[in-house]
Amino acid sequence: MENEEIICPNCEFRYPSSYNFCPNCGQDNLYKRQHIHHFLMDFLASMFNFDSKVLTTFKDLFIPGRIVINFTSNKRARYVLPVKFFLFVSFLYFLLLSFNTGKSNKALSRSVEMEDSVTYSISSASINTTNTSKDTTEIRMLNEIKASPHPDNLIERYIAYKYPDSNRFSKNFYRNIVKINTRHINSEELLGKIHRNISYSMFLLMPLFALFLKMLYFRRKKHYSDHLVFSMYFHSLAFLILIVSMIFGWAGLGIDIYFILAILAYLLIMLKKVYGQKWAKTSLKFIILTFNYSVSILIVLALGVALSIIV
Repeated sequence: MENEEIICPNCEFRYPSSYNFCPNCGQDNLYKRQHIHHFLMDFLASMFNFDSKVLTTFKDLFIPGRIVINFTSNKRARYVLPVKFFLFVSFLYFLLLSFNTGKSNKALSRSVEMEDSVTYSISSASINTTNTSKDTTEIRMLNEIKASPHPDNLIERYIAYKYPDSNRFSKNFYRNIVKINTRHINSEELLGKIHRNISYSMFLLMPLFALFLKMLYFRRKKHYSDHLVFSMYFHSLAFLILIVSMIFGWAGLGIDIYFILAILAYLLIMLKKVYGQKWAKTSLKFIILTFNYSVSILIVLALGVALSIIV
């Protein structure tokens, strides 16, 4: 019965029954329902293939420059694609960071609430001393906002009263400031919002880092994609080191500075190995790169905080 043909149930393509797979769509030629051992074998096979790439990627990643040199030399099949690996590691980092930030937020929230209560008492006392009509009107409106479960209309009236010349963006800023001052946004919620916006903004840095490399090594005639591969694998390594640093922090070992120095040393050696220039020139470009990148990080952090208050 070797010449007998079957119809693929997936794509309805006719092919000889002796084939193990459909030549059109690749589905297995199974005549009966799969037993549990089929699923188990498929699972183990896929996991072995995935793990072999992951382990090779991890192993070569911790040798500065090796994975970038191999990948840009078309030795790619052995590695997880840089964008997939970067997304996986960055997701893991920001997930753990959110847990870590959540712990810090609770402690900070309690201290901020105590400070707010003291500040509110002092401001109330000063208003009672000055007793001007404008101050009493403002404090009355703020008290109404604070006491209201749905304060949106009251906040709009307050902004129109105190900031009559505000535009769309400044109104958003004042609106959030009023919500913070009247505790309709607590400090923990605000810090969480800042953390999320900074996390999203950090993804802008990876292609920007590649652009800096492109400008520093413009004579090397490399494509931007090659610098992007460098950037993705470097950032993946940096996030992995920061994850280890975070774990040490949970254990009470505050040695973050050593992990930061390890990232910088890795970057310097990586630049030397990948671009092959002399140490003097590599060191100079390393200084320029880290300075520009540090300024970019500060801008991104400020942008994340600003977006949390304005938007």
